[in-house]
Amino acid sequence: MERYSLNEIEASARKAARGAGMSWGLAEEAGKATRWLAARGLPNVCLLLSLLKINDGKVYSELRPQSLDLDIWNTPNGPLCPVISGSALNDFADRLLDGHEIVLESVTSPALILPILGRAAKAIGKGFSVSWFSGSGGAVKIIITPDVLYLEQGSVEDLGIELAERVTVTGILSDLSNLRAEKSGTGTIIERVVQGVPLSSENWNDLQFFAARTYVPATEESRLKGAGAGLSDND
Repeated sequence: MERYSLNEIEASARKAARGAGMSWGLAEEAGKATRWLAARGLPNVCLLLSLLKINDGKVYSELRPQSLDLDIWNTPNGPLCPVISGSALNDFADRLLDGHEIVLESVTSPALILPILGRAAKAIGKGFSVSWFSGSGGAVKIIITPDVLYLEQGSVEDLGIELAERVTVTGILSDLSNLRAEKSGTGTIIERVVQGVPLSSENWNDLQFFAARTYVPATEESRLKGAGAGLSDND
């Protein structure tokens, strides 16, 4: 295991997401989401890689919710992309805080939604409840407030699942200012981690594999225009 800085994680995740076919805007979100999870010691790069491998060769515009007018989101083209869905949930935060519940049917790497909702919670000063169930992992419930990430049900390992059958997101209207004190001793308060992020060489190499797709192959013209001797050998 090597340790990488949060900056390295974010930059490599962003390039890998772009190389796997995401737009630059979505790739930026994917990089930030991966960094946010890594900073809290939660499953991070492995989640992004699961998403990129499952969707490799697919068109990301076809992995978004079919209709945002309904409170149940799905797509006929396979599992929803959590980066696209999270961004849409951010746009519909007001609907959630009006007491609505939005259900996402079948989501790849669902924990990638949490960072986007975390930023939304800070922006609007309110909280969200996120829960899901996977046949392999069991039930998970997370409460996100502007200041606290609280794992009410499930374990940190459960956040690393590759596919959730249903993800339910609900706005929280009650006062959450005392959540940290109220939940002390129960569940798990997720704190921000400041040290480097441990990553296996396999995961790091997989990130670089996807990132390499963003590089433009060298041509004779680009070599001639670039620094150095071009095609001549003056050594």
